[in-house]
Amino acid sequence: MVSRRILQINNLMRKEISDILRREVNDPRLNSGFVAITEVETAADLKNATIYVSDVTGTLDRNEIMTALQKAGGFIHSALFPRLDLRIVPFLHFKWDSSIENGVNIYSKIESVLPSENIKKENGREV
Repeated sequence: MVSRRILQINNLMRKEISDILRREVNDPRLNSGFVAITEVETAADLKNATIYVSDVTGTLDRNEIMTALQKAGGFIHSALFPRLDLRIVPFLHFKWDSSIENGVNIYSKIESVLPSENIKKENGREV
Protein backbone atom coordinates (compact mmCIF):
# COMPACT_ATOMS: atom_id res chain seq x y z
CA MET A 1 0.00 0.00 0.00
CA VAL A 2 1.34 3.39 -0.97
CA SER A 3 1.21 6.00 1.76
CA ARG A 4 -0.57 9.29 1.37
CA ARG A 5 2.76 11.13 1.68
CA ILE A 6 4.29 9.14 -1.22
CA LEU A 7 1.20 9.85 -3.35
CA GLN A 8 1.56 13.57 -2.63
CA ILE A 9 5.26 13.44 -3.52
CA ASN A 10 4.46 11.56 -6.74
CA ASN A 11 1.89 14.17 -7.78
CA LEU A 12 4.17 17.06 -6.92
CA MET A 13 7.12 15.53 -8.77
CA ARG A 14 4.98 14.89 -11.87
CA LYS A 15 3.85 18.51 -11.87
CA GLU A 16 7.32 19.93 -11.24
CA ILE A 17 9.13 17.72 -13.77
CA SER A 18 6.56 18.65 -16.42
CA ASP A 19 7.14 22.32 -15.63
CA ILE A 20 10.93 21.91 -15.75
CA LEU A 21 10.70 20.19 -19.15
CA ARG A 22 8.45 22.91 -20.50
CA ARG A 23 10.29 25.95 -19.13
CA GLU A 24 13.89 25.15 -18.25
CA VAL A 25 15.23 22.33 -20.43
CA ASN A 26 16.69 23.72 -23.64
CA ASP A 27 16.23 20.55 -25.69
CA PRO A 28 13.51 20.94 -28.35
CA ARG A 29 12.82 17.18 -28.19
CA LEU A 30 11.62 17.62 -24.61
CA ASN A 31 10.08 21.08 -24.31
CA SER A 32 7.92 20.86 -27.42
CA GLY A 33 4.82 20.23 -25.31
CA PHE A 34 4.30 16.78 -26.80
CA VAL A 35 6.25 14.85 -24.15
CA ALA A 36 4.06 14.02 -21.18
CA ILE A 37 4.94 12.79 -17.71
CA THR A 38 2.14 10.29 -17.23
CA GLU A 39 3.04 8.94 -13.80
CA VAL A 40 5.68 9.01 -11.08
CA GLU A 41 6.35 6.11 -8.71
CA THR A 42 8.60 6.97 -5.78
CA ALA A 43 10.13 4.29 -3.57
CA ALA A 44 9.12 4.33 0.09
CA ASP A 45 12.68 5.29 1.12
CA LEU A 46 12.60 8.23 -1.36
CA LYS A 47 15.91 7.17 -2.90
CA ASN A 48 14.55 6.33 -6.37
CA ALA A 49 11.66 7.42 -8.53
CA THR A 50 10.46 5.96 -11.81
CA ILE A 51 9.21 8.66 -14.18
CA TYR A 52 6.84 7.34 -16.87
CA VAL A 53 7.02 9.33 -20.07
CA SER A 54 4.87 9.27 -23.19
CA ASP A 55 4.41 11.06 -26.49
CA VAL A 56 1.04 12.77 -26.65
CA THR A 57 0.97 12.85 -30.46
CA GLY A 58 2.40 9.41 -31.19
CA THR A 59 4.72 10.96 -33.78
CA LEU A 60 7.94 11.51 -31.84
CA ASP A 61 10.89 9.12 -31.85
CA ARG A 62 10.87 7.18 -28.59
CA ASN A 63 14.64 6.59 -28.63
CA GLU A 64 15.38 10.29 -29.13
CA ILE A 65 13.11 11.27 -26.27
CA MET A 66 14.63 8.70 -23.90
CA THR A 67 18.17 9.72 -24.90
CA ALA A 68 17.34 13.38 -24.31
CA LEU A 69 15.78 12.58 -20.92
CA GLN A 70 18.83 10.59 -19.82
CA LYS A 71 21.04 13.49 -20.89
CA ALA A 72 18.86 16.04 -19.03
CA GLY A 73 18.28 13.79 -16.00
CA GLY A 74 20.98 15.38 -13.85
CA PHE A 75 19.72 18.87 -14.63
CA ILE A 76 16.13 17.88 -13.86
CA HIS A 77 17.23 16.25 -10.60
CA SER A 78 19.12 19.36 -9.47
CA ALA A 79 16.23 21.63 -10.54
CA LEU A 80 13.90 19.65 -8.26
CA PHE A 81 15.87 20.47 -5.07
CA PRO A 82 14.48 23.99 -4.54
CA ARG A 83 10.99 22.93 -5.69
CA LEU A 84 10.52 19.98 -3.31
CA ASP A 85 10.51 20.25 0.44
CA LEU A 86 12.53 17.06 0.90
CA ARG A 87 15.94 16.34 2.40
CA ILE A 88 16.60 13.80 -0.34
CA VAL A 89 15.41 14.22 -3.92
CA PRO A 90 15.00 10.74 -5.44
CA PHE A 91 17.30 9.58 -8.22
CA LEU A 92 15.26 9.69 -11.44
CA HIS A 93 14.76 6.66 -13.68
CA PHE A 94 12.90 7.36 -16.91
CA LYS A 95 10.71 4.67 -18.42
CA TRP A 96 8.59 4.77 -21.57
CA ASP A 97 4.82 4.54 -21.04
CA SER A 98 3.11 3.12 -24.10
CA SER A 99 -0.46 3.39 -22.76
CA ILE A 100 -1.31 6.41 -24.95
CA GLU A 101 0.02 4.63 -28.06
CA ASN A 102 -1.95 1.50 -27.13
CA GLY A 103 -5.11 3.58 -26.75
CA VAL A 104 -4.61 5.18 -30.17
CA ASN A 105 -4.05 1.76 -31.75
CA ILE A 106 -7.18 0.32 -30.16
CA TYR A 107 -9.20 3.35 -31.26
CA SER A 108 -7.97 3.04 -34.87
CA LYS A 109 -8.83 -0.68 -34.89
CA ILE A 110 -12.34 0.06 -33.63
CA GLU A 111 -12.78 2.73 -36.29
CA SER A 112 -11.62 0.34 -39.03
CA VAL A 113 -14.34 -2.15 -38.04
CA LEU A 114 -17.16 0.41 -37.86
CA PRO A 115 -19.03 1.41 -41.04
CA SER A 116 -17.58 4.49 -42.73
CA GLU A 117 -20.79 6.42 -42.12
CA ASN A 118 -21.42 6.54 -38.40
CA ILE A 119 -24.71 8.42 -38.62
CA LYS A 120 -27.50 6.41 -40.21
CA LYS A 121 -30.72 7.92 -41.43
CA GLU A 122 -33.97 6.25 -40.64
CA ASN A 123 -37.27 7.63 -41.90
CA GLY A 124 -35.58 10.88 -42.83
CA ARG A 125 -34.19 11.43 -39.32
CA GLU A 126 -30.66 11.00 -38.03
CA VAL A 127 -30.33 8.21 -35.51
